[in-house]
Amino acid sequence: MSAAYKQDPVVVTDPFSTSRDLFEGLVRHAGSAGCLAAGHAEVEQTLWESGRAVLRQLFQDHLDMRHSREPRVEVVNEDGIRLTERRVARRTLRPLLGDLRVTWWLYQAEQEEGRAPADAGLRLCEDSHSMGIRREVARLSAHEAFAPSAVTLERLTGVHVAQRQVEELARRAAEDVCDLYLRSPPRRSRRTRCSCCRSTRPAS
Repeated sequence: MSAAYKQDPVVVTDPFSTSRDLFEGLVRHAGSAGCLAAGHAEVEQTLWESGRAVLRQLFQDHLDMRHSREPRVEVVNEDGIRLTERRVARRTLRPLLGDLRVTWWLYQAEQEEGRAPADAGLRLCEDSHSMGIRREVARLSAHEAFAPSAVTLERLTGVHVAQRQVEELARRAAEDVCDLYLRSPPRRSRRTRCSCCRSTRPAS
């Protein structure tokens, strides 16, 4: 085999070992004498908080595994320039489970904006908030003012989103809905006015 194609031996490890350890610890706690003597409220609170920690770690392990398996690719930008310099880049993702770290390879060239193929694969939003956070903010803001929505979101998920960010996410969600109606093809049906974008939509 040509030296250009030789690969280092692959060390097989469990990318979810940390998640498994946390889960097994939670299982042991659930069967412990102290937990068996506790009331349902204490058990519920412990399993809720520790269970969220397990799921958050599972999500983190998944993201780390994706980066570890990310292959080296050839990246060419819109101007036909090959981006040959590669470095590790990181950003924060804020899902319903709590803050996570996303790592990927960023391809660059001198005086050219970098490109991260794995970013497109994850379909991340421009800001750090996940689609799950965005959905919950939109749902809560439809029934409550922005400040109570932020408080309710933190109470239900443990994730803190500032009131200003709640307002921005709700505004973007409304714009997305308006854009959807504007791009939808017209249908032959009775139509009513859509107050959010001053367009029209089929009556339900």
